[in-house]
Amino acid sequence: MATATAKISSDAWSILLPEHRVDIADGVSIAVRPLSLEAWAQILKWVESAAEDLKRAGVTLDALNRADGVTRLLNFVLSSAPWVLSLATGLDEEDVRRLPLPAAARLLEGVLDINNVNVQHFQERVASVVGKLTGVRQMVQ
Repeated sequence: MATATAKISSDAWSILLPEHRVDIADGVSIAVRPLSLEAWAQILKWVESAAEDLKRAGVTLDALNRADGVTRLLNFVLSSAPWVLSLATGLDEEDVRRLPLPAAARLLEGVLDINNVNVQHFQERVASVVGKLTGVRQMVQ
């Protein structure tokens, strides 16, 4: 394994993962940062392992197109995996559990808004890399 020779500075991390304020109630805002690659991996691993439990709770892709499906997802996360919102916000898990549903819904919406933008940028970069790798492959052949 290679030995690390440089570390990213805290100033650079603030640029890479900028803080956004999400208003969850009148006069209450929470700092939210985009999820890191490591955090995405943790959440995706949890979703895989919780797939059957999510299905039993009525949380399906089809259900997420309706308000009741989103409410079920939010209830599931708050009761079974508050660490997901804790990871995205830095809030204590107990505070996440105690949030009133409207505030929790706004927090989830804010986390999704911020991370959807990051996913779109990621997809653009991946498409660019695929294009460059295709060019390299054609040169080698």
